[in-house]
Amino acid sequence: MDIEGLIENLKPLSDILKSKPIRESASLNDFKNSYDRFEAAVSDLRVVSKRPPQQDPTKLRSILKNLQETISELDELCDEQLNLLDFVSAITPVTDLKD
Repeated sequence: MDIEGLIENLKPLSDILKSKPIRESASLNDFKNSYDRFEAAVSDLRVVSKRPPQQDPTKLRSILKNLQETISELDELCDEQLNLLDFVSAITPVTDLKD
C-alpha cells in the first residue's frame, strides 16, 4: 500500500466531511467524535509514513484498523448523504510489491 498516496487521497474525504450539509445530516456529537478520531488517525498515519517502511508494521496495522473502524462509523452517520466506503475503496492506492 502506498501510504503517502493514501494520505493525499484522504484529504478530499476530510474536506467532504467538513462540509455543512454532511455535518447537518448526522447526529452532531457522534459525527464530531468520529470525525475527530478520523483526523487523529490520518495524523498518526502521516507520522508513521515518515519512518522507514519496516520499522513498526504493528503500529501501521493498528492505525489502519482504527482508520477503517472510524470510516465505517462515519459511513453509518452519513449513509444517506455519502457512501464513504465506496469512496475510500475508489481512492485507496496500492503499489505493486513485486521484486
